[in-house]
Amino acid sequence: MSNSPDAKLYKSPPVLIIGTHRGDICKLHGVTEQVNIEKATIDQIHGTIKGKPYEEHVVRTVHYIENNPKLQTKEDKKMVKDLRSHIYDIALKEPYMGERIPVRWLLFEKSLLDLAVKKTRHISLDQAKLQAKEYGIIDDNELLTVLRFLHDLGTIIYFGTKEADNTLKNMIILDPQWLIDVFKTIITVKPNEKQLPAFRESWALLGNKGILKDCLINNVWKKNLHLKDNLLALMEKFDLICPQYPEEECGEDDKSFYVPACLQPAQSPLEKESKEFTDGSFYLNFMEYLPDAVFNYLTIYAARWCQKSSGIPPKLFYRLGRFTVGTQRNRHSFRLEMRPARPAAIKVVVERKQVYGGAGETVKTKDTGSPEMCEKVMAFIETTMTKVTNKWARGIQFQLSVACVACRDKRKALHLLPLQKDQMESEVYCEFTEDHIYMSFYWKQLRSTPEATSDMPEITDIDLKTIIRQLGRDDLQHLYVELEISHQDVEKAEYRANSRDIELQAMEVLRFWRDMNGTEASRSAILNALTECENQEAVENLEEIWSVG
Repeated sequence: MSNSPDAKLYKSPPVLIIGTHRGDICKLHGVTEQVNIEKATIDQIHGTIKGKPYEEHVVRTVHYIENNPKLQTKEDKKMVKDLRSHIYDIALKEPYMGERIPVRWLLFEKSLLDLAVKKTRHISLDQAKLQAKEYGIIDDNELLTVLRFLHDLGTIIYFGTKEADNTLKNMIILDPQWLIDVFKTIITVKPNEKQLPAFRESWALLGNKGILKDCLINNVWKKNLHLKDNLLALMEKFDLICPQYPEEECGEDDKSFYVPACLQPAQSPLEKESKEFTDGSFYLNFMEYLPDAVFNYLTIYAARWCQKSSGIPPKLFYRLGRFTVGTQRNRHSFRLEMRPARPAAIKVVVERKQVYGGAGETVKTKDTGSPEMCEKVMAFIETTMTKVTNKWARGIQFQLSVACVACRDKRKALHLLPLQKDQMESEVYCEFTEDHIYMSFYWKQLRSTPEATSDMPEITDIDLKTIIRQLGRDDLQHLYVELEISHQDVEKAEYRANSRDIELQAMEVLRFWRDMNGTEASRSAILNALTECENQEAVENLEEIWSVG
């Protein structure tokens, strides 16, 4: 089946649809009707997945088999054989097939799996080094590469890059399910009847405001207190929690964290539904599908940003968050609201905060956010959501949008118009009122000037070529690790290059990194990563090249 009609019609990883118990259909309906039922089922499946994020991964050929060997006819056995051949054919076309993996890596992996079977939940980096030496893995860089490879496969969990702090470097999780179970004790609020009286206030604070107190952590994790710092560092790495800042002003027993996943539906503020269109507002339109987890990830990033920007803590509720940014004289707030389906969207509203002056100074009242701050918030939201979807929710797509002003008072359902930076002067058509709308109406509220650009422009292809020419193959691999590009993503990007040329492969990898990180993909990010790689020669060469343009 090497000439399969499915070739190149689906994305990796592929999804196969297989129907079982084929013989039962034949017994109930006969051979002729069986063919009609199978065809109708295929049409129904393809119709159901049409337009879904995962549709592009589904292999179009659907197999029906009788999976009970005792009931299989000669035709059934041939169908099972065809299925095996099809699976084999699809697997051979995957980008990772044909890659050589050192035998010592596989032996090391097996030794870690054996430890996990024996209920060893985690080991230290020093223990891993001793284990690896038994199989000929002596170099620290090779060990780091192996651990990242096994992490990408899902065999272990390890985030120990060179730039990571010791809490992440020194912990290797051999049993991912154990880690999930430990996390669940924190991100799930216990029912009242299971709460100890001494901690009911702490549980209420977690459910009502999403604030996790250190005393509650100590109680819940009392069997794992020796791992507390490691586990909290992992929860931050997974974007499940965000510390309340500034941490240095908190005592050891006063530390607390924001955990938006714990917020309870009944605790959202009882406000009138905000108007769909207000000045300084825009949307992230997810069309049909927006998991709560995606909104919670965005909330975590926003909480980090607002605390660093203004020093003012956020206020979190179920599917709602308020954040303060800006300096004292230019204080603004923005609100994130997760809307229900049709369309599934996140609304962002930027407002100027009230600022009370000193003697003889005018009081600034709360009003619409300035275009400059709207632009800054919108850039942050777009870049962050791109990072979130690439990191945690691949396949989920969103689009910057605004509420249509033409039909806002004439229909209950929200009508969103795409907000595209390359069409700021374009004219769009409202399909419900047949009115025409100039998009510049919105852009005047959301950007300081039409030509305004981000403070940190994306790195160019010329920059990427300059970087690659300074590095060898091993240097590039170390750079990928420091930029936190997974082994699987490196493989897929190199496969897309459709070439054995190292420069072309590296271009695809770094373009992927640039697309995933948006405005954070900068020259300085590359220089910082190379510094962590201890490649000072490349850093100095690039600084000299870029200093002259």
